[in-house]
Amino acid sequence: RGIAINTGYVAGEFDISIGNETATLSKDGVQVWEAEVETYANVYLRFKLTSGKHKGMALNAFYQIAAQSFDQVDALTMGFSAYGGDMPKDFNGAMASPNTEYVFLRCHTGSKCKFAQ
Repeated sequence: RGIAINTGYVAGEFDISIGNETATLSKDGVQVWEAEVETYANVYLRFKLTSGKHKGMALNAFYQIAAQSFDQVDALTMGFSAYGGDMPKDFNGAMASPNTEYVFLRCHTGSKCKFAQ
């Protein structure tokens, strides 16, 4: 679960599921896009959108998992380009519209944490 943070952000709750080959982003329980995923340099991702309003376009993203440990959750920060745009240079650039930065939380495996639907 996560939120978008950038200049002119869209309010709502976001969910992302990233597998070895595909990813899905949803907002408030409604799928925004599905994509084929490419990874490179261990922190960069390219999402080739296969569904949604921007089908056929790509998003470039980078991520960082929080170094500090939280009791029940892991924090993942992702910086996304605009649709069809270049990779933001850093998290400050990702926060500048039309780019988007997200902060996602997930429960630790085996924890009592549970996000309600």
